[in-house]
Amino acid sequence: MLTPVVLTITSTLITSLIKKLNIFLMCLLAFLFVALNDISIKLYSGGLHDIEGLGWIHLLLFIGLVPTFGILLTAIFNQEKETASRKVVAVILFIALVAIHLQLFGNLGLGRHYGCLNEDLKI
Repeated sequence: MLTPVVLTITSTLITSLIKKLNIFLMCLLAFLFVALNDISIKLYSGGLHDIEGLGWIHLLLFIGLVPTFGILLTAIFNQEKETASRKVVAVILFIALVAIHLQLFGNLGLGRHYGCLNEDLKI
């Protein structure tokens, strides 16, 4: 339930505390925290790990990506020393990395069960 908050806080920390960071490294770090959060939620959260839960996790991920992307855009386009083309490439890189992550790990954790859930629910 706290995925949007976690993503917003981590992207704020990345962009505000590390001002001398290369914009490509900034995009890569923001993506790595998004991917790490998504993968860990999908693998280690409780519950049945069914389609409804996966949809809920994706909804919270996309809600968290909105402020993360806005914070990242603001930080990238506030860099005066970078050219406009490098800024656009950095933004496209972040979008592409998130799209590739969702393509590769979209169904991760689906069908996992813990404990005696299989016997109780006759799955």
